[in-house]
Amino acid sequence: MSKLRSSDILSILYDSEIDNSSGDEIDDFPHEELDNLLVEFASSDIEEAIEEDDDSIIIQTNKKDIKWGHLSIKQYIRNKPNPWGIKIFVLCGEGGIVYDFVLYQGANTEIDSQVQKQFGQGPGVVFVPLVRYVLIGLQNPILSDKNLAKIGRGTTFEVRSDVPSCNIGLVQWYDNKVVNLASNFITSGNTDVVRRWDKKNKTYVDVERPEIVQKYNKSMGGVDNMDKLISYYRTFIKSRKWTLRMIAHAYDMTAANCWLTYIKDVEYFKIQKNKRYDLLHFRMELANGLINVGKPTTPKRKKGRPCTRDDYEPPQKASPPSLNRKVDGKQPSNELRLDTVDHLPDFDELKNATKCKLKTCTRRTHMFCSKCKQHLCLDGKSKCFREYHLNEII
Repeated sequence: MSKLRSSDILSILYDSEIDNSSGDEIDDFPHEELDNLLVEFASSDIEEAIEEDDDSIIIQTNKKDIKWGHLSIKQYIRNKPNPWGIKIFVLCGEGGIVYDFVLYQGANTEIDSQVQKQFGQGPGVVFVPLVRYVLIGLQNPILSDKNLAKIGRGTTFEVRSDVPSCNIGLVQWYDNKVVNLASNFITSGNTDVVRRWDKKNKTYVDVERPEIVQKYNKSMGGVDNMDKLISYYRTFIKSRKWTLRMIAHAYDMTAANCWLTYIKDVEYFKIQKNKRYDLLHFRMELANGLINVGKPTTPKRKKGRPCTRDDYEPPQKASPPSLNRKVDGKQPSNELRLDTVDHLPDFDELKNATKCKLKTCTRRTHMFCSKCKQHLCLDGKSKCFREYHLNEII
């Protein structure tokens, strides 16, 4: 990509609040735009996603690496390949689909003040997404860490809301430290026994474990899967502005989210594996659709100054046979095929005619669409060209 083209693309990413601010505070960042960019991609709401897509939805921590620039909320996590970055609390499904996120901003993190005062910032981050989608009533306070430690290892304390059809359970389990978990479908449940090492007595002991901890251990890893998908084809930019890096990270996260949803759809409709897109080709088709859908096929402008002589004819270069125009590649996406913009017929120079790409047609033709690059019949006997660009099912 040329320098000027890169500058043109970055010039589109403009926000007056960001440019007018110092850029050092997280409050200057457009949270609502990113929330809409990520959350509104799904046509169903989160309740349907919980019931149909994932067995469980877990909140974990994601970290966007920021290597350059000055930012007051940057976090340092040791033993990480890139220890400096911005922390993001993510509401994520077992398969890796992200449903919501909260940017860590220190004391200014977007958490309900009453919830944060009563439970602290860590548990408060867990409660915020649940409060956002489910009405809960928390009347009884949870126990402090000291009280649970006095009772002993394996202690479980549970609080439930009394709301019809919207019950929420909060579970505290003391292992080496206090573990706080919240769920809308299970709490202590059927407990089992696990073996833990006791440092004080230097022996193994049996500790009771609630069922919600079993489900969490089984279902965790969705955020790690999302991080893995983003790292495969991350959008790298040279700019040191952390705002642009976060926007690029949001685009990568949205593309990975859409691909995970696409995988669920192709599995539901039982599409053959050789006709499915992997993440790389899915991103390429997504980029191709964003670039070409609704775009007129105007001829490229010639480089240099236009000639003022009327009798001047530019020399024609004979192209070798190997550089012939490639057509009849992979089928275009429905968005590109049905956008009704500049789907113009063209004639190839091949010796033999090519089979029409409309599935109901068995004829051969030399005509093809200059935008879709697909051979289609166009004569008085058939309407393949018209049906291909107007019908959703071909």
